[in-house]
Amino acid sequence: MRSRTTGLASQVTSALIDGKDTPDFTFTLADDLDKERLRARDMLFSGQADQAIEAAEAAVAHLDQVYAAGHGVPRYFNSYAERVVYNRLFATLDERTVLIPDNLFYAHMELADVLSQIKGAEAAIRISTVWWRTRPPTRSHI
Repeated sequence: MRSRTTGLASQVTSALIDGKDTPDFTFTLADDLDKERLRARDMLFSGQADQAIEAAEAAVAHLDQVYAAGHGVPRYFNSYAERVVYNRLFATLDERTVLIPDNLFYAHMELADVLSQIKGAEAAIRISTVWWRTRPPTRSHI
């Protein structure tokens, strides 16, 4: 993911320096996750709860791995103000914050909600614990 992102950044930088239009990019990670969320929701509402949970867990796990493999701390913020407060009060000096897509956060919340209703609170806690374990500890976790 990093080399592809670096390549995109170089193209945008060159276009800005050269006074040209910035290229149009297609970002598919969030779109692919939304497709899987809809597929899992359709399975859930058609009575295939176990398959829906498996599909949602697989989609979320894939993106979690993508962001965990990066060179930064994956974070979700509700607002710009929340991000500013985090950066001023909690981020370490050498921390590089990587914003996760909103829909990845929502997918985790939906999955925990469905698990708590169908398989019980312990299953929801298990998936939430796995999610938080992929985030490197920072001063904000202390």
